[in-house]
Amino acid sequence: MNEQPAAAPAKKKNEKLTGWLGTYVVMTVIGVAYSLISIFKNNSEVLSECNGAKLSLVKKFCDEVTGPIGLEMTMIIIIAILAIIGVVLVYKRKKISIPYVIAFEAIVLAWNIIDFAMAMSILGPWGEKLHTNLTSGLVSSLVISIVSACIWIPFFIFSKTAKKELNQ
Repeated sequence: MNEQPAAAPAKKKNEKLTGWLGTYVVMTVIGVAYSLISIFKNNSEVLSECNGAKLSLVKKFCDEVTGPIGLEMTMIIIIAILAIIGVVLVYKRKKISIPYVIAFEAIVLAWNIIDFAMAMSILGPWGEKLHTNLTSGLVSSLVISIVSACIWIPFFIFSKTAKKELNQ
């Protein structure tokens, strides 16, 4: 008798993700939530302090940071939307998931580098007069995005599991 082994059942498109793909989804959702909360909290504090500014030095600082803060808040909303799209694509196991996630992680890394450079160029002259929470938040966001890109971009490029799961 020549019996062939039964084929493994195909995974359903909306079946729960496990392993590294599940970890990616969870970490992306947590990262976006944390970023939205921290960016809006920190920037709202800065803008509220600027509204009541009476000293000319503080007013000058506020004039310099208002535009970049608006850009930063807009970009985090765009990144959050892109992240949600990426999570949905991975969860639904769409073929475009792998290049999308790689591009998304590269965009997030590029934005964090630009945001850090922009903030440091603006905050440079004001560095001694500012709270360290602002600069430490920028540094931690940059480090997190570097680590995230170093983990997820190679994973989605080289992982046979990701290719198998997402290229059904």
